[in-house]
Amino acid sequence: MKQILIKTTLASLVLNFLMILILYSKFPAQIAVHFDDAGNPNGYLRPSIYLLVIPFLAGIVNIAAVYRLKRFFAFKNTYFYYIAPLITLGLHAALLYRTLK
Repeated sequence: MKQILIKTTLASLVLNFLMILILYSKFPAQIAVHFDDAGNPNGYLRPSIYLLVIPFLAGIVNIAAVYRLKRFFAFKNTYFYYIAPLITLGLHAALLYRTLK
């Protein structure tokens, strides 16, 4: 089970990093990374910082989610280990879409 977590976390890091590299040339000077209740951006990062921070943040979220939920649910199926990376990839894709829109 630990190997699956390591593999899914590494895959999440690589895929998040690839998404950024593919779209890096389209990034504005400042990337909106936080939004208020009305959907207006109120937190920004430079693209170079975004490139370094977001993939690793997604990996940390993946590991934390699995260990946190593991305490509450006794799951034996390995598909659960794939849910957290898919969620972080989806959230990252939505953030990139919102930023580049």
